[in-house]
Amino acid sequence: MNIFLAGNIGKKIPNEYIQYKAPFVLQTFFDMMFWDEELCKKAIRTPKMFFLDSGAFSFMNSAKSVDFSKYLDQYVLFVNRFNVQYFFELDLDVVIGVQETQKMTRYLEKKTQRQCISVFHACRKMDGWRQMIREYKYVAIGASGITDECKWVNNTKLLRTLVTMAHQNGCKVHGLGYTRLSNINNTTVPFDSVDSSACLSGGRYGTVYRFTGTELVSKSIKNRVKDYKTLNTHNVKEWIKMSNYKAGIK
Repeated sequence: MNIFLAGNIGKKIPNEYIQYKAPFVLQTFFDMMFWDEELCKKAIRTPKMFFLDSGAFSFMNSAKSVDFSKYLDQYVLFVNRFNVQYFFELDLDVVIGVQETQKMTRYLEKKTQRQCISVFHACRKMDGWRQMIREYKYVAIGASGITDECKWVNNTKLLRTLVTMAHQNGCKVHGLGYTRLSNINNTTVPFDSVDSSACLSGGRYGTVYRFTGTELVSKSIKNRVKDYKTLNTHNVKEWIKMSNYKAGIK
């Protein structure tokens, strides 16, 4: 399982991921569209594998006027300009509906001349999943369980079934926002990859992580931390150790 580190410390610039050579990194176009060209190149080329999320939800929540068509065109230009190999569709099933999302996906793939990573939600139903894993080499499941529409992903047995079906079709599966340490340490759902911004939770929740050599453990030290940036940097290093371990990188 490849563990992709997402998010950034402080100023939305992935200096720590670049500096400490995180092997797998996920960033959003919504963040990167404001970076300079050299930083974008470093962020994309430094890791062994880079995933680009559209950041459509962040865009929607930040803009006074939302024009997804214009945003999609900007996304296309960015993917082409930096030759991004792995990028997600605009994950908007629960906002504009499945049909409109798929229409935008077809446009995205036509303009970039490559497959994106399609994202499954329960509203696509099992027939939609079967179609996705037949047509795509890499798909994703919105696996955080944060929104009501995604709470079904707490069903570990169902997730295993979905992933097994995909693997039988030669399709890889990414768990979007799947941060459960229990699954990262002892794989119960055999995702090919997951992403997490939990390494930044020291600043948010006062959590410290430690890589034991085979597992990642955590404990809360809330109200005992003054320098959260230092704690975040420590956590990033520990998550990178775990990421390297799970991928067999020495």
